[in-house]
Formats: sequence, structure tokens, C-alpha cells
Amino acid sequence: MSEPLNRRADEPTPTVLGPAHPCPYLPARDARFAYAVRMPDGADGFVRLLDAGFRRSGLYVYRTACGACRACRPLRLPVDDFRPNRSQRRALAMNSDLDIRVGRPAFDPERLDLFQRYLAARHDGQMSGDAEEIEAGLYRSPVDTLELTARKDGALKVVGIIDAAPSLLSLVYCAFDPAEKRRSLGAAFVQWTLALASSLGMSHVHLGYWVDGSDTMHYKTRFRPHEVLADDGTWRRVD
Repeated sequence: MSEPLNRRADEPTPTVLGPAHPCPYLPARDARFAYAVRMPDGADGFVRLLDAGFRRSGLYVYRTACGACRACRPLRLPVDDFRPNRSQRRALAMNSDLDIRVGRPAFDPERLDLFQRYLAARHDGQMSGDAEEIEAGLYRSPVDTLELTARKDGALKVVGIIDAAPSLLSLVYCAFDPAEKRRSLGAAFVQWTLALASSLGMSHVHLGYWVDGSDTMHYKTRFRPHEVLADDGTWRRVD
């Protein structure tokens, strides 16, 4: 059962607390989400939600509300200031043979197959791989949403869902062909998204939560410079 409305002073909308559940990132801890009761009107309202630490899942937006734990921190990249390191440049070079396309999200059996193979390889339990869950959580959206795909000789290697607002892109979820681990497709995907944001004149790309102490989330801090949302609601730059 969810609990009555809970609102922080800096939040753009009232929220309702969901039930506690095992944290998927930090062992022996519980996690909890606060869900927005309604979406603020317009694209600017979605930006305010992101700046308050919210993320989107399907038709809903949520933020972490895990009591005393503050390990989850929204992290974003300033587009114009990003400078790839050696391994990130290598990831782009290794994937220069892929055909990159950006369009409207289109869920089909080919995409479902890639998502299911990717989730089976991760074994983190966050998504079951059920078709309805994937379609509802990723492809149903109340905001402007794009899909980035990468193919090799017609075979789908990457599919990523990206929310768009006038000033930013926000990465929702991305799946990679698990048989292509050597390609560093995750690092390439983030850089393709940065290039897309630059071409659209956007200032930031949001990477979602960075979780201090989680090995699976550490890769986000390798993109420099980046900005982390602090408790006082300001973005702190890390060079």
C-alpha cells in the first residue's frame, strides 16, 4: 500500500510514497520511491521534475525516497564541455561501422528480442523481460520521446529510449547486444546522445542516477566534466 502524500519544499508536484523493496544496487538495503501525483504542464514542467531528482518510467515519474540513504544522485553532462577520455574515444572508433538512426519509438519483436537478451545477461532483476512490462515502462510516455538505434549489416545492436525537452535529453533505458561486449556500446551510446544533443542546441544530457558504492553505476562518473544534484537542489560540477 502506498502512503499519504508527501511533499518536499523544493518539489514541483505533490508525491505519494510507494512500498519499500530490496535495493537493486546496494546489498542489504531497502529502496523506496516517491511517485509524482501529476505531471506539470508542458516541457518546462518536465525539466523542473528532472532538476528535482525525478526520473520517468512509462507514464509515471518518480524519485528515490530511501530515508537516511542518499547514495542515489542524479547526474548530468554539460554538452559543450564534455571531453572524451582515451577509452571513450576508442569506443567511438570501434563502433564507427554501425548505422546510427534516431526516430520515434517503435516497439516490435526485434526490439523485444534485444531487450530480453540484454536483461538475461545482466541478471539484476530490475525488469523481468516481459513484453508488456517493457512496452509500458519504456514505450508509453507522456513527454516527447526518441529512440536511438544502431545496426551492423541490418542486425540491431543497440536500442535506447531518450526523453527530450527544449534544453536537454534524458536517457531512460538502453539495451545492447550482449554478444558484443568488446565494442563498449554503452560508452558509445552516451557519446552518440551527446552528439545528438549538441546538434539540437541542447545544454545537458541527463544520465539518470549515479549510485555511490555501486559498481554497475560507476561508469557514469567517467564522463567528465559532469554535474551531480546536491541536497540543496543545486548542481555541483566535477571536473
